[in-house]
Order: sequence, then C-alpha cells, then structure tokens
Amino acid sequence: MQQPNNDDNIAFERSSGNVFADLGLENADELLAKADLAHAINREIRSHGWTQDQASERAGLTQPQVSKIMRMRLDDFSQERLQTVL
Repeated sequence: MQQPNNDDNIAFERSSGNVFADLGLENADELLAKADLAHAINREIRSHGWTQDQASERAGLTQPQVSKIMRMRLDDFSQERLQTVL
C-alpha cells in the first residue's frame, strides 16, 4: 500500500519485514534466515576481534569461506551450515 509523503510528494511502501519477499525473490524466508545467521556470525567475529584466519580455524572453514560470509555472499552456504558455524 503506497502512501504519499506530504513534504516531498514521494510515495513509499511499508516493508513486510522481509526485504527478500518485498523484492519478490523466491525462497525469501530462507534468504532472510541465512542473512540473519551471517549477520550473527559477523557480529561474533567482530566482538572477539578475530581475523578471518582466526575465525576460519575456530569455525572449521577456510579463510575464503569466512570472507564470503563476512561479505554476505551466501549462495555457497546452506542455512544448516551457517547454523553449525554460528
């Protein structure tokens, strides 16, 4: 449902809470879950001050895999794999 913004006459649409669904992508729920898991993994890495190498040793991943997660390039990861990493 679009609503006008009286200040600038800009229309906007209220989000459903899932940006992937809002964009009409298939598997929107899975994509959101994977993004949430990757965000949590990134938060843990940062909170411990780990390098990608250190994180990869602890998570049983390669450094390039950690890099992909940190850049939210999640096509190569299943939801289950990200849950295991977390």
